[in-house]
Amino acid sequence: MRIVFVDIQNSNVFLIRELHTIIFRDRIPIKYTHIFQELLKRDDVEVCNYITSKGSSICSQCGVRIRIPKWISLVEYKIAACLNGIESGKIRTITKKEEIKEDDIIITFIHAFASFAEVSLLKGKKFVHLNQYNFHPISLIKDNKFGVTGYIVEADLLKHRGLLTDNCFEPYPRMLILPFCVGNRFERIKCFFNRKNKAIAIGTLGMCKYPDFTNYYNTEYLQPMRRIIYENSTNLSEYLDSYIYPYIEYKNKYLGVSTKNIFIRLYKLFFSLTHPKQKKYFSFNIVDKFNDYRMSIVGEEVIGLPAIAAFESMACGCALLALDHDMYRDLGMIPGIHYIAYDGTLESLKEKITYYQSAPNELEKIAENGYNFTHNNLNAKVIVERFIKQLRKL
Repeated sequence: MRIVFVDIQNSNVFLIRELHTIIFRDRIPIKYTHIFQELLKRDDVEVCNYITSKGSSICSQCGVRIRIPKWISLVEYKIAACLNGIESGKIRTITKKEEIKEDDIIITFIHAFASFAEVSLLKGKKFVHLNQYNFHPISLIKDNKFGVTGYIVEADLLKHRGLLTDNCFEPYPRMLILPFCVGNRFERIKCFFNRKNKAIAIGTLGMCKYPDFTNYYNTEYLQPMRRIIYENSTNLSEYLDSYIYPYIEYKNKYLGVSTKNIFIRLYKLFFSLTHPKQKKYFSFNIVDKFNDYRMSIVGEEVIGLPAIAAFESMACGCALLALDHDMYRDLGMIPGIHYIAYDGTLESLKEKITYYQSAPNELEKIAENGYNFTHNNLNAKVIVERFIKQLRKL
């Protein structure tokens, strides 16, 4: 089997640490790095990188959508691959569309829509990863001008009504599920009964101001429960400690301004690049923090996707409080066994925490089950094996 990624060097920091994040020291987590590295280890999979004329992460970050010589993207990829420790020869580089085969699996990311026109000319089965699709016009998916075979995402977004099902997909396309992988560093260090008898609420408070999203969900907040906890953290101290911080922690009057003024746009770009985001969120050791608490809350995205930190907290021995939703059930997680389900309201959350604060043995059992589940099912080897099986059925 041959899997062809489109512009690995511009994959929205899902596969490798991109050159622009290295230059500007932006500490964005690489969510699929363990899965990507596992793919590279397999003898039955050849991993390729197809270079497009819009494949530079630096140009994308700077908002440059014009075509550039492919050799520029190729040089950027070579440098990024070296800095990420990828062995020479592990990934085959492709620059000509004629080298793509009919049975190739082609994977690109929704944020790289500028290169979709070039991808549409390729043979093979084309899949678009939909993570953070809400930050782009829904028409990119709805119109499907690029001959997409299907989509890849962390949970089946077609099972419930939402922005996608109400605006796209007639008939529904193939949806491949690729769960988040828990890294090896997320481990249980501290004894359960030596931890604080309350929950840690953690995550970035994300906002999405794209009209398709805000008009449908009537909010700019991507994770509603995180906002509720963030705004009420002082009054929730007996139940939880909040480590929820806004994605953009600094204030600048120009950042929220939509303008055609080239000087303001250049200033906004320079300011954003030179002021790393999520500084508070990355100011502490997250593994140590998880090990300080018996329970964890990592608010889900309103579009129906879980957060990677939810599974990372379970891997560190926390009992996760989360919605009773297919985004967890489809992975094999059972409420009351692997995690604690609540109904998405603050009152329900407080009620569940209060109950389990008085039932430590029951809570420990759920935490233990969750710990075993994540380490047995959400490691890179298992996830890649299941993903390959999905691809072989195409």
